[in-house]
Amino acid sequence: MYKLLLLILFCLLAGNANAQNRLTGDIRDSESGEPVAAASIVVKDTNIGTSADQDGSFVFPELREGEYTLLVRSLGYQPFQMEISVPEYLDEPLRIELEPAVTAMQELTIVSSILRTGSNYQPERVYAGEDLHRRANISVGQMLDGEPGIAMRSFGAVPTRPVIRGFDGERLLILENGERMGDVSESSVDHAIALDPAATETIEVIRGPSGLLFGNNALGGVINLVTSDIPRDISSGMSGIASFHGASMNGLVHGYSRMNYGMDNQAFTGRLSYREAGNVQTPDGRLPGTSMSAMEGSLGWSVSRDDTQWGLSIMGMDHVYQIPESIDDPNEHVEIRYNRQGLQMQMRNNPSGFFDAVQFRLHASRYDHKEVEVEILKDGTTDEDVEISYLQWAYSATVSADYSNFGVIDNGTVGFNINGRNFDIGGLEAYSPGDLTVNPAIFALQEARLSTYLTMQIGTRLDFRYVSTIPNDLNEIETDRSNLDLSAAIGLNYNPAFPFELGVQLARSHRYPTIEELYSDGAHLAAGAYEIGDPTLDTERTYGMDAFIRWHFDRISLEAAGFYSYIENYIAFQPQGLIDPSSGLPVFRYVGDSAQIFGGEFSSILRFSEQVSAELGVDYVNGTRLNSDRDPLPFMPPFRSRLVVNYDFGRSFLSSGIRVVSSQNRVAPEEERTEGYFLAGLSAGHRFGNEGVHRFVLRVDNLLNQRYRDHLSRVEDRDFPMPGRNVTLNYRWHF
Repeated sequence: MYKLLLLILFCLLAGNANAQNRLTGDIRDSESGEPVAAASIVVKDTNIGTSADQDGSFVFPELREGEYTLLVRSLGYQPFQMEISVPEYLDEPLRIELEPAVTAMQELTIVSSILRTGSNYQPERVYAGEDLHRRANISVGQMLDGEPGIAMRSFGAVPTRPVIRGFDGERLLILENGERMGDVSESSVDHAIALDPAATETIEVIRGPSGLLFGNNALGGVINLVTSDIPRDISSGMSGIASFHGASMNGLVHGYSRMNYGMDNQAFTGRLSYREAGNVQTPDGRLPGTSMSAMEGSLGWSVSRDDTQWGLSIMGMDHVYQIPESIDDPNEHVEIRYNRQGLQMQMRNNPSGFFDAVQFRLHASRYDHKEVEVEILKDGTTDEDVEISYLQWAYSATVSADYSNFGVIDNGTVGFNINGRNFDIGGLEAYSPGDLTVNPAIFALQEARLSTYLTMQIGTRLDFRYVSTIPNDLNEIETDRSNLDLSAAIGLNYNPAFPFELGVQLARSHRYPTIEELYSDGAHLAAGAYEIGDPTLDTERTYGMDAFIRWHFDRISLEAAGFYSYIENYIAFQPQGLIDPSSGLPVFRYVGDSAQIFGGEFSSILRFSEQVSAELGVDYVNGTRLNSDRDPLPFMPPFRSRLVVNYDFGRSFLSSGIRVVSSQNRVAPEEERTEGYFLAGLSAGHRFGNEGVHRFVLRVDNLLNQRYRDHLSRVEDRDFPMPGRNVTLNYRWHF
């Protein structure tokens, strides 16, 4: 299979460069003048298209002479249409201004491929603008939970993480501006994503061949959190955002502000936020150990000279949150205390030669994390023990070059990525050794138009990883191991007419076992588990197939998607049904076995009128270990469905929705079942202002104060339900 895919890739790279005849432009908000990122631009009645970069700019592939109709769409804006003539409109960049519209707040924008063409090979999503404001929450996991194919793993209010199609943890890459952010959220259920959700201006959910450009661990997908810490817009003058988010369920108070200033060819930006919340209110009362406080800020600078733009930013955050352990003892609790400092650098050059663009990205970070057991003594004083501490220095850097019209290739990207870390583990219960990891990789992604309606995309990534353990007082394992592996994917997109689109892709990907999966042997207090690793575990290798079909009509849009993945050496975190006598924690063991995961999603949008629309979505996941007993995989999300009805009044909107989740009776050995539940919610919003834009959103979650238990919740005491009725107020001012 390797040789076949490499042969196809070599054939696609063969050929000579052709003359380029590109259309360029810039897309802006008509009220604020800010760039509109990720807007889609499509030639009507074809599948020729592209999407805007984060600075609002776009570049079309070669267009022959003739008359065309451009359709421009973006979440939160009125659709835009214009007639162009080639080559007349090639003389200077187009300037397109989109009118804001409340009507699109509920819709999901389809991401074009990373090559910025109009073809899709997997169902991909972008959440941006007013849609993100409406979803404002304490974590990214809660913001995306309930979307078709996306569930949420939780361990209280703060340590939550998205789960895509049953893939969790190290099988799902969460990035910041395209690079690994250097936290440890993927390694354990008690760890949080180290970024304020309010700092994200766009959330990209990426699947398919393009995921290979970001990393080898993307078995389930890639979630890219896009921020403006490095300013992209160098417009002169001052602009910014101020926002407030409050919630009744835990007394959350969240303030956020960002300021931008541009002059000549330079721009500066800074942001600051503070979050504080108490314990979560459930229908049964307060859930102890779920409070939090956090402060975060960043400074950024960019400069543009000739065809090159440089930028850098520094950030810092300090976060303290409690974990719902020792719930039965009011005199004890567990706190996670961490701080992160990060440096980001970016460079983009638009040369006049063979390459359309050359990019460089760097993310370096220091992450200091402590898991502290706090005991209140009889005299009122406190006794603190640092059970586990992590100190991680991490880096991730990518150099890539984009080109077009090379032989049979319409668009292509080649590049080099290197990431690694120095990870020390200490404390009284250092259940695993640390590690020194280096992971260089080369990648290529090519797209070719096979006919007017058919395109093909091929991606390959070759990874080498070297890992050496760092012993500590409790775990003196000293060893190293290295791996070399190839990921590859091929996708086809068939789009005979604008209302209809079909995509399919085949992929082979891999994931190396983590240091915890290999060498853990001890109590992990904050995670509520005694963890046992297995040093004989091998690399996970996944062979997958995904397909989707999409229709767009005047009043209805439909999308159906299905997937199947066969995983060699799937590593499951398996409950053993035992209690460790020394710690009193349940025993979990990392076990390897072949497995399969399959399922699908269906979503539709029905527009009854200009003011009224409805959305329906369902998803299903089935995971099975392919052992003799064919045991279900643990922590698989149950079957879910949702219905949302939207009412648009111009500057205001009203939305109501329900979510129906089935019981999960198909569970792994020693895994507890969960009952089904029904949730209802309401939201309303209003936008006003002339020189600035003010937006208010009032949302009520779990309207009926339903008592329920989410199957992916990792709170050890299974008698505690999920949060009860929650009223949130979100305000944002753009100026």
